[in-house]
Amino acid sequence: LELESASFAFTDASLSLLNVAEVIDACASVNSPHVAVEMLLGDKDAYARALSIHEDYTGRLGRQLAVIDAHKESIIVDNAQYLAYFIYCDALEPGFSGVVAERLLDTFYDKPVIVLSNAPYGIKASARATPSHLAAGTDLGSALSVAAQECRGKGGGHDVAAGAMVPREQLEAFKARTTYHLFGQNQAHLKVAIEVESTDGATAAAVASSIAVDNERFRTTESYTIAAGSTVYV
Repeated sequence: LELESASFAFTDASLSLLNVAEVIDACASVNSPHVAVEMLLGDKDAYARALSIHEDYTGRLGRQLAVIDAHKESIIVDNAQYLAYFIYCDALEPGFSGVVAERLLDTFYDKPVIVLSNAPYGIKASARATPSHLAAGTDLGSALSVAAQECRGKGGGHDVAAGAMVPREQLEAFKARTTYHLFGQNQAHLKVAIEVESTDGATAAAVASSIAVDNERFRTTESYTIAAGSTVYV
């Protein structure tokens, strides 16, 4: 692969084995887009820095994916009551959340993936879906936009890829509200919808969790259960 510039050609063997777009994406993901621009303009020092950034980026990405893979089974169980996989752990870095969500669609393919990471300004959410999810009515941009607004944050995007930012203390509420809106989008595919009002939010959460655990344990029904405030939706 040769990338011509006004100053010289990128014909180094190491670059020939890489995807130029991946190098550029790596620079952008670690807030160094200027390095990629300088590389493309023919700066040899920037070229070396860009390759170094890509190498570091690839290693960090691999370590984050390895952590998630090690907890795959618990992630499946923990998200039994949701219409998406909400993946959150300390190892996740905000600059990687989008590409991590994209990669995880191959592993967690039956529902959209929403990667949550700690950012200086709150919880960052990056969501990705597949064409089959869209065929079922999923619109991530719409769901995340409304859910984030309800949780004192901001969100939006496209049906297949979206993002949001919410305060840390709103994490669980954001997961519940996002799932609630995904339920609304999938109404045409639901056979029965049950709405139960409980005395308080803690009771609702306990009931939802119990139903979700039983469904996962016995695999006797295809249902989802969430708690949003004091209401349980099945």
